Amino acid sequence: MSSHRLFSTATLFFILSLLSGCSVFRPVGTAISDGYENTVAYFNSYYNASSLFNEAEDEILAAEEKQRAATGFADHRIEAPAGARTKLSAVIDKCSNILSFQPGSALVDDALLLIGKSYFYQGEFLKSERKFSELLSFAPDGPLAMEASLWKVKALFELKNEELGLPETQALIQKAVESGEEEIAGEANLILGHLFSRRGDPQEAIAAYQESVRLSRDGTIQATGQFRVGDERMKLGEYSLATDAFLLAGEYSDEPGLFLAAHHMAVRAQRDAGAYDKALEISQNLAEDYRFTNNEKAISFEIALTLRAQGNTPEAARLFTYLDTTENRTELGAKAAFELGVIHEEIGEYKKAQVAYTRATMFPVPSIYARARNKATAFSRYLILKSQRAERDTLLWNLDSAVTDSIPALGNLDSLLAMQAVNAFDIGEIFYSDLEKLDSAKVWYRNALENLRDNERTPRILFILAELSDEEAGSLYEEIISSYPRSHYAVRAKMKLGLHEEAVATDSASTAYRTAEENIESGDYQNAVRHLKGVVSTYPQSPFAAKSTYALGWLYEHRLHHPDSALVFYRNLIEHFGNSEYAVAVRRRVQPESAAPDSLNAPQERPRELDERRREDPKTQDKPARDKPLRDKKEIIE
Repeated sequence: MSSHRLFSTATLFFILSLLSGCSVFRPVGTAISDGYENTVAYFNSYYNASSLFNEAEDEILAAEEKQRAATGFADHRIEAPAGARTKLSAVIDKCSNILSFQPGSALVDDALLLIGKSYFYQGEFLKSERKFSELLSFAPDGPLAMEASLWKVKALFELKNEELGLPETQALIQKAVESGEEEIAGEANLILGHLFSRRGDPQEAIAAYQESVRLSRDGTIQATGQFRVGDERMKLGEYSLATDAFLLAGEYSDEPGLFLAAHHMAVRAQRDAGAYDKALEISQNLAEDYRFTNNEKAISFEIALTLRAQGNTPEAARLFTYLDTTENRTELGAKAAFELGVIHEEIGEYKKAQVAYTRATMFPVPSIYARARNKATAFSRYLILKSQRAERDTLLWNLDSAVTDSIPALGNLDSLLAMQAVNAFDIGEIFYSDLEKLDSAKVWYRNALENLRDNERTPRILFILAELSDEEAGSLYEEIISSYPRSHYAVRAKMKLGLHEEAVATDSASTAYRTAEENIESGDYQNAVRHLKGVVSTYPQSPFAAKSTYALGWLYEHRLHHPDSALVFYRNLIEHFGNSEYAVAVRRRVQPESAAPDSLNAPQERPRELDERRREDPKTQDKPARDKPLRDKKEIIE
């Protein structure tokens, strides 16, 4: 063997001994064996795993940077790109091989750290926390212990485990400061600020964020800390201080997207403070900055918001329309369409509002999607009802004008008036429940009362009008009690007037349940569901709560044909009313360890006592019971 080769071999073993972190006082034979195992572990698994992890992490950080450029700092973790997730899975596999096949190598703690980080980026926070804890148990004072502790408190934060997360983060900060690990202390203070913010303690959060800025030298950490200071100042209504914090956040990092996001937040702080000219000035400065040429439309969106808040609605609408048109099916376009919908709604242009809200649903922006969909649906229903109303108004005009020859089969005046009354009620419901336009709701409800007298809609209208009209409330409650004594609104009216409170409390759940049964008998299942849910939420201690929960499951299973929803109510029944006879009736059917025929997906088989009743009276099959227990009456439910 040449001297050069001997030297190379000796050098290799020397490097491996450094990599291993093992004691130099080991027996020579053990050192050689460990060196060989380290070599195998490093070149067979760890080298490739480490390279893949670095590539995946770069992709994730790039995605986060792109997201910051678009929307600022998200309150939720951004999901890792698909390619990065695939690489992270490979990292976990390769590092797991080290733990399985080279458990004595010096790379065990490195492998544990990479596995924990990979799980974290994949959103598997519990698995991640366990790996960091395993590493700390394996090498509590090792060179990776501080880094593992930092990632562990990150995982605890994501798991919302404040009981462990808060003290462990505070302990880590103290240890890192004492050890001179200021970067770790800075990032740990960032997590501490998040924990205090989640607890609703803005002053403590601000102090922690400011400490993270002071300790860290990482521009992104500093910018994030300063940005979060601005967020907390906004919560406190300290808009001037918030503006200063946001503007300063943009100076800590050379990342243009971060600078843009921070300045947009400064604009919002000034807008919330009513300082519209200052807000427009900041936006105009961004628009003139060559670095943000590609962000012209995002800047225009903030300008449009400021103009609208300032009262310049026409110019704001023009900008929103431009963005809605040019950015269709994008996040920015959806936001612009939503704001355009708000403008049209405010000035009563409901057809245009419906179109704009519909366009806002073309791209799923979490902050607005649900509201846009609900608004679009509500206005669609409103427009249909208004169209139907217009047709009947024409018929009523013809009848009133005695032009009857052309409409011989259209029915009489009373029938049309009744249909218009129901129509007015339905429009009132849209304005009251969906759009929350109370003045419009009152107008339509009063319109409905002119020709509507039924036991379901009328007491509801009277009760809502009483809630919305303090000066009329007493007389309206009395009218409900005297004219509709069996309505559950009569029970609520008595409670409002302070009449017979104990009797009301006892009787109210029963009254509401009877109303639901009447709905079931008439086939009005949607109102039955509404009344039964009201019993469960309003009278949870009543015996009718269990009965209504079972009834809801039965309705969803047998009448509405939604077995998944039925299963939810059956499980709630078992969880909250486990000792009731209704829970006994469904327990075997919803628990997987039960016999297969009793499952919701199997042929329906009723409890034995119900089968006996069925044989006695076939008409009771699949019928809900009324007020008596199952063994005494029909089977149940609304």
